[in-house]
Amino acid sequence: AGATMTVAPADSAIDQILAALDPEQRAAAMLGDGPAQIIAPAGSGKTTTLVARLGVLLSRGVEPDRICVVTFNRDAARELSLRIEARLGRVAADAARIEVRTLHGLARQVVIDARGPTDVIADRLPLLRAARRSVLAGRDAAAPDLPEIDELDAQLSAWKVEAREPSAAARAVIETYAARLAARGALDFDDLVARASELLESDAYLRLRWQGRFSHVCVDEFQDVDAAQLRLVRCLAAPEDNLYVVGDDDQTIYAWRLADVRRILDFAVLYPAARRVQLATNYRCPAYVVEASSRLVAVNRE
Repeated sequence: AGATMTVAPADSAIDQILAALDPEQRAAAMLGDGPAQIIAPAGSGKTTTLVARLGVLLSRGVEPDRICVVTFNRDAARELSLRIEARLGRVAADAARIEVRTLHGLARQVVIDARGPTDVIADRLPLLRAARRSVLAGRDAAAPDLPEIDELDAQLSAWKVEAREPSAAARAVIETYAARLAARGALDFDDLVARASELLESDAYLRLRWQGRFSHVCVDEFQDVDAAQLRLVRCLAAPEDNLYVVGDDDQTIYAWRLADVRRILDFAVLYPAARRVQLATNYRCPAYVVEASSRLVAVNRE
């Protein structure tokens, strides 16, 4: 009688973080290991939930540098890093050691580790235009017209990211471009992730080293991944498959850069054992915006 129970500071900190979440957010943050799919529409607190999830992993004893979080741009990575440091410092003093990277930044580290080329050209269009001019100069005047630069650029991305064969009309330009890029010992941005994925799949020692580096892989804005990015994160998360993806299955705004919303729709096909949690409450928009949006997405056939 009269004894008091002391709560460890880390437990108290994570309990406070979880207490601030709604039931769906809390359920998503507290999932066990294994593949997990969190459906998080705009305004549903996805970043808050993701940070809480990282806090739960830390509170369970996962070392911070064994957790990898990938985002799509440096601004998002910087903001997430700041939120982790501000929110999770009381859960684990070294929470800032969680690896937060863009997909391209992470891919570049894999390529560097494999001693591959690391010079990345920021704008490939001048080189692609030069390749087109070179092919034009050697062509018969009666030959069919070459595709314009925008079409060539799109086919080049599809070739690198999805292994989609270029059209007969585009092939000579794309092959000339690839040869000139290789002669420079350089990569373009599409190459980075595709090359990293190929290296991991073909080099067992490299793959085991990188898979051993992380025990948990989290992906933000999963609806935006392209085929090469999906290969990369799946490879890094194997064999434990502690792959935690957050995204919105009603968004498809990056199809122009080869994102495909079917990758989030079909997550359970890739991972039949995956748990799915839907964040159902919108905290950002007025009710009339939510109602209008709901009417629109209600007719989505897929």
